[in-house]
Amino acid sequence: MPPDPENARSFAHLFQQHAGFVWRVLRRLGVGDGELEDAVQEVFIVVASHLSEYDERGAVRAWLFTIARQVASHFRRARMRLANKEQALRATAATSQAPDPRDSIEAASLVHAFLAKLDPEQAMVFYLSDVEGMSAPEIAVALQLSLTTVHGRLRLARKHFEARVRAHEKATR
Repeated sequence: MPPDPENARSFAHLFQQHAGFVWRVLRRLGVGDGELEDAVQEVFIVVASHLSEYDERGAVRAWLFTIARQVASHFRRARMRLANKEQALRATAATSQAPDPRDSIEAASLVHAFLAKLDPEQAMVFYLSDVEGMSAPEIAVALQLSLTTVHGRLRLARKHFEARVRAHEKATR
């Protein structure tokens, strides 16, 4: 179905009128300067996908603020996950020898083979979460699924992955 030209015009108008407001809100909500443009884009991606559903019961700026608050929360959590991973890597590097690159290649091969045999819907959720580091709410939005469905698929995929790792460890002993 082709996009509705009226929605496209209203989206462009909405962006022109409120991008500055969204940028300021995101900055105030703790999104870093280097992430602001991406966060604004993320807000307007959500707006574009829900514009046809918006019924103007409330003020458009309140709606934009709500979306911006969620996007800012996702960006802050992503930044915290990255900082935690970096800290863990520094701690690991300080206390251990350099990892054997063959271990990384073997792990990547194991994950790749696992994803190839997993149900495609579970595989995508597992990949986005455990490989790309996306949160469950981000995955739900990206795949247009309910949060419950994302959690269920992720739980099953992780269960299968743990079984695959145990089987691999048993086979390599």
